[in-house]
Amino acid sequence: MGSCTSSPRSSDGLAVGIVLAVMDSEPGRIAERLPPSPLRFLLVTTEGWRRLGELFRRERLSRRLTQADFGSAVGMSEAQVRNIENAYRPRYDQDTLWLVDQAMGWQYGSSDRVSRELEPIPETEPMMIQLREIWQELTPEQRELALRMMRAIKDTTVEDT
Repeated sequence: MGSCTSSPRSSDGLAVGIVLAVMDSEPGRIAERLPPSPLRFLLVTTEGWRRLGELFRRERLSRRLTQADFGSAVGMSEAQVRNIENAYRPRYDQDTLWLVDQAMGWQYGSSDRVSRELEPIPETEPMMIQLREIWQELTPEQRELALRMMRAIKDTTVEDT
């Protein structure tokens, strides 16, 4: 069973100390005992990040790949794969979440949905499915070039063409 210790509050009502919690045991129940605060939000949402990590791990294992090989296949480092699988971070940048969505065959934004304990949305658009298949065959340099080209296309207006 986890334990929870909180510090005194400052005169403006914000917690000024550290809240310690054993995260391996029922994080939602620990969070229930905390007053409303940004830390309480992180503890509640941690379960969503854990779920995302578990789904990500299952996908990797279904492909029978190591973390390094899976990272290489989806455009991430081994450390990024490990961090996601183990829910080491409370947030990830949008590029990383896009790579997770692509690796999982989900629509963009689904990783964020899972982190908020919602269901992912499978990708059904044929062009996105093809893009994901091609993406996995590209080298890191080719991926970077493809992203730069896509950003340039996105920034081009119809009048520019």
